[in-house]
Amino acid sequence: MKAVLLIGIVAGGLIFAYSMIMLAVVGNITSLSADEIDRLELLGYGRYLVLFVAVFLAIGSTLRHAALPVGRAILLRRGVLCAAAAALFVGATEFVYIRFLNPQFFEQYETIYLGHLQQRGASPEELASASRQLEALSWMRSPMMMGLFYAAETLVVGAASALLISALIKQHARS
Repeated sequence: MKAVLLIGIVAGGLIFAYSMIMLAVVGNITSLSADEIDRLELLGYGRYLVLFVAVFLAIGSTLRHAALPVGRAILLRRGVLCAAAAALFVGATEFVYIRFLNPQFFEQYETIYLGHLQQRGASPEELASASRQLEALSWMRSPMMMGLFYAAETLVVGAASALLISALIKQHARS
């Protein structure tokens, strides 16, 4: 169990470091074009690759150190535990970024997003619709909610990864 937690903590630390390096390279998002922000968001999904590998390693570690045959439920729990440890780091990363590094993030993002739509020829109705969609996400405008949202998202992605990996490993063991 310690190894599983350690893997999750290391994965969370790697995700944190990856995020901070991306921020250092990119700098202030107001200087970016909408296309550059799209690419940056795509790079942000790299954290889920780290998470997937961590869950895989945690489940593999559980199998390697088990004295008895291990069931799918135990593998799933260990994968979710690893994901939960990483999710704490992801939530903390989002909280720190919004609270301390860029408190104007939401306003900046909204300006850039709506400007991008306008550049691409969006109609006034489309701009109004996009603005309403952003307004519907106003609950996320606090650093705490942003951190909780991304921690929960990471936990869900990690749990889905654990479910998939544990099922594939048990299926492979049967064949």
